[in-house]
Amino acid sequence: MERRCTPLRVSSIGRYVSYMAPERQRGNEIGPTGLTVAFNLRRLRTSAGLDLRLMSKRLSDLGRPISPAALSRIENLERRVDSDDLVVMALALEVNPNALLLPPTGHPAKVIELGPTVRVNADEAWRWARGEHTIGTDAAGRTAMEEALEVAPGTPAAERWAIIRELLEAEHMKFRARVTPGTPSDAGPSVSDDPGGDRG
Repeated sequence: MERRCTPLRVSSIGRYVSYMAPERQRGNEIGPTGLTVAFNLRRLRTSAGLDLRLMSKRLSDLGRPISPAALSRIENLERRVDSDDLVVMALALEVNPNALLLPPTGHPAKVIELGPTVRVNADEAWRWARGEHTIGTDAAGRTAMEEALEVAPGTPAAERWAIIRELLEAEHMKFRARVTPGTPSDAGPSVSDDPGGDRG
């Protein structure tokens, strides 16, 4: 079967400027986050003084074996990283998953592409990743503004802005509730009770 290649639109990070990715049947190309993960994997691995063989050994020791050749393919955008790979890579590199998922800049003058239709300032992306606020803040602000403008005519501007701030804070609190760990009865398939009991 003939193997077609298609240009992959990339950001100007590291060496990934003119890469041609094999076309996938009915699938998505590696997107901006995949590019960032590949870039950060190489960056963090080399800064830790790990060659591909040592990185592979660390992953194997953590129960997620990935061969040196497979790691090279990931760094060269020839293989995708799934969520299990990413978490164990972060453990092996002694960083958090965000360090792999986002570019290493929080400068407000830089723009990060999170998806095909989502581009935000770097500092906003990092605040979102840390669970500090939702990317939809701007949309929430527009909604709040529209609701504030429906207040009876003649309402002082200061009062309208107070309403907007209150609505934005409510949106922020709902976001925090969604992303902050709680104590649900069913925490998911990877969670179990600590046999050691309460060590607090």
